[in-house]
Amino acid sequence: MKNVTVSLKSVEAVSLFVRHTEGFEDISVDANQGRYIVDAKSIMGMLSLTLCNPIMLNIVGNEEDTERYLRVIDAEGFIKDV
Repeated sequence: MKNVTVSLKSVEAVSLFVRHTEGFEDISVDANQGRYIVDAKSIMGMLSLTLCNPIMLNIVGNEEDTERYLRVIDAEGFIKDV
């Protein structure tokens, strides 16, 4: 399992993030904020989170797919430096 914090500041950013995440069928990505946990592949779930606050991702999958996924979302500027 890998944990990373992302920042999604707009509905457009959430939409792009979900599209990228959906493309990785072999990994599971949960997004959590406080006590709320949603499937990061669900646009409705992601939009239920507060966009002005950081979102913690819990990524489960093989190392190769996880690293490839992290490169994709980092290239979009979603990964927040903590």
